[in-house]
Amino acid sequence: MPRIAFLLVCAGLSMAAFVQAQVDQPSDRDPAIGGSPDIPLTPARSNAALQYHLSWRMIETLLERTNLTAEEIEAVDRGELPERYREQLAAERKRIEGLIEVTKLSLCDFGNHSEKGIDAILPHLGVMRETGRLLIADAKRLEATDMDAAVDRIAATIRLGEHASQTNYVIGSLVGVAIAQMARVEIQRLLDAGLLTADQAGVLDGALDRVLIEDPFHSLCALETEAAMMEHWILFTHQGDDAGEQLSQVFIIEGIDNEVSREERRLSKMNGEQLAKQVEKMVAGYEDTIGAWNAEEPVDEMQKIEQKNVKGEYGVAAKLLLPALASFRNKVLEAEQDFKDLREQLQEVSKG
Repeated sequence: MPRIAFLLVCAGLSMAAFVQAQVDQPSDRDPAIGGSPDIPLTPARSNAALQYHLSWRMIETLLERTNLTAEEIEAVDRGELPERYREQLAAERKRIEGLIEVTKLSLCDFGNHSEKGIDAILPHLGVMRETGRLLIADAKRLEATDMDAAVDRIAATIRLGEHASQTNYVIGSLVGVAIAQMARVEIQRLLDAGLLTADQAGVLDGALDRVLIEDPFHSLCALETEAAMMEHWILFTHQGDDAGEQLSQVFIIEGIDNEVSREERRLSKMNGEQLAKQVEKMVAGYEDTIGAWNAEEPVDEMQKIEQKNVKGEYGVAAKLLLPALASFRNKVLEAEQDFKDLREQLQEVSKG
């Protein structure tokens, strides 16, 4: 055997052994993945985040609408479908169907850089929102000719919203709600017009399983994640005699005249030990907020906590960094009720 062939065979066997060690066990394989269960897959195959990246690259022009005129983009933003946009959507049908398959996966982990605290960036959320708009636009395009396909796209939009909320940040949950609400508006329109069959209503009802869960849009999980992130990021990253000054720099936006608040001035003079005491008070504010999440009147309870924070009862750091979360809780509660009401209507149709 020629030496190069021998080396290639050896390399291939080594790589095969490595891949074999890295593949999913059958129990780890997402059931939404088609194909033979005997084909070895790496764990990344079950992570929707990585699959979204592949899909987005293939429909990048469509998502960014770079081939549309400014007038056409404005029309799309108004919910209209210019003929050229319809043609572009139709041309990418197979790739859009691939995107729909991605939404059926359970796990969606974009690997957020939470260790960076409030400097962490979440660029995928904007792309996910644009993806939701694209799916709804394509559903409208297909509505008159292929309602089953239109329903698939609307159901995918609900699942996409749930995936966005797996970001486990408050902003991720809010984006998830917004995406899923796009789908709800379309479903309500179709219900009001009597355009859904029992099977189509069943498909949409099934998609609601992803958002009507114990923690809708992973909102409480997001709050708990942010609480832990803020505590440990501040303590780990801002230390020493100028710890407060280090943290106060977070509030300076370059290129903008920044008005320094009284709280920022107080914070900037603190050393590491003093800042740690402020963080302890802030953590108490987060704990009270988390405790109020499932209260009988959660929004009222959280508004009381916000007032305590305004009065400085949770310290200087909390006044600057603990967000007002009553409106967030209210938004999630409203969305949960919206989707419960929608489910009732869909189930009436699916029963015939």
